[in-house]
Amino acid sequence: MMFRRLLLVLIVVAALLPLHVALAKEIVQVTISGPGLDNPIKLTAADDLAVFRELRYDEGMIALPPTDPNGPYFEIRTSVGVNDQIVATDVGHYYFTADHSYMYFADVEGGWSDAERTWFRLSAESDRALRAFLADRGAVVERRQQTNDWLLPLWNMILALFG
Repeated sequence: MMFRRLLLVLIVVAALLPLHVALAKEIVQVTISGPGLDNPIKLTAADDLAVFRELRYDEGMIALPPTDPNGPYFEIRTSVGVNDQIVATDVGHYYFTADHSYMYFADVEGGWSDAERTWFRLSAESDRALRAFLADRGAVVERRQQTNDWLLPLWNMILALFG
């Protein structure tokens, strides 16, 4: 009887260990490509990954694109795993606009998320930290005007003419 209880305890503990390891995923690698970067940047150092661990968003999922999805962006591939073993990779597109910066979650390789193909607005602090991080590595991080901002001068001219 004692042997069966001990065996049952060992089986339960053995079953929970992989679950604990599976739940202990963290960012282990980030790869960035985009404007101003001749070659993709591959990051694995803890200091470099800290910027990506601390990214925060101002809003939940945004259904419609808040900026031109065909405009320039940085592809940020954030790989999660245990130690140096990659389990899944989030593929995000980081866009700049005149007012805010946005992240579009394009895909999750090796997994699934309800955030796929949705937009998020970055918090001001996260935006500043990420832009500074990219600029230090030679990326072009200038904010762009929204694609429909060219209409504003035209609209003002029409109002002035027909006042």
